[in-house]
Amino acid sequence: KCFECGEPAQANHHVVPKALGGTQTIPLCNKCHSKVHGKNLIHLAKLKEDKLKEMAQQGQPPAGGLPPGYKRIGKSHQRQTVIDEENKWVPIKLFDLCLNGQTTRQMSTYFNTTEWPLSPATVSNLLRNKLYIGEIIYGSTSVLNSNLCIIDRDTFLKAQQSLDERKPAIHKNGSYPKGRSRWRSIKPKSA
Repeated sequence: KCFECGEPAQANHHVVPKALGGTQTIPLCNKCHSKVHGKNLIHLAKLKEDKLKEMAQQGQPPAGGLPPGYKRIGKSHQRQTVIDEENKWVPIKLFDLCLNGQTTRQMSTYFNTTEWPLSPATVSNLLRNKLYIGEIIYGSTSVLNSNLCIIDRDTFLKAQQSLDERKPAIHKNGSYPKGRSRWRSIKPKSA
């Protein structure tokens, strides 16, 4: 039953927005719920944007998937990103293979025999991910969190140099060859 008008409730509205740590909800019908989120009231997108920026400034990666070697712990509004001790071997092995001269395709082939299948494009993107050296980037905000460092800066920079030396040529139109895509969240194969 809607808290405001008594009609059947269709939504549970957070009194304090989740982005600000709210946990309590009240039942509202769709009509009353839309009134709460009207043009001149709270803009959830702005609240979310502010929360993500605040997380980055506090040394926590904002939302989205985490690369192998990390996990989130805690309740939704108080989540912390920590090193996943069980899976931190993935980035360590990845950087080791890179520094030993393996191509992204060879590294992909290696990882496809494990519980962590990775495409060559994903391998390349993971090797460029500054979270592995504890650097969190969100928009123009960049913060160093040494508690999230899995790879030392020296190793990371050597890997960047290695990748740059074998970087594919860019097409005349300014695009990369087929297969060079943005990294997405990946999870291990189910056992």
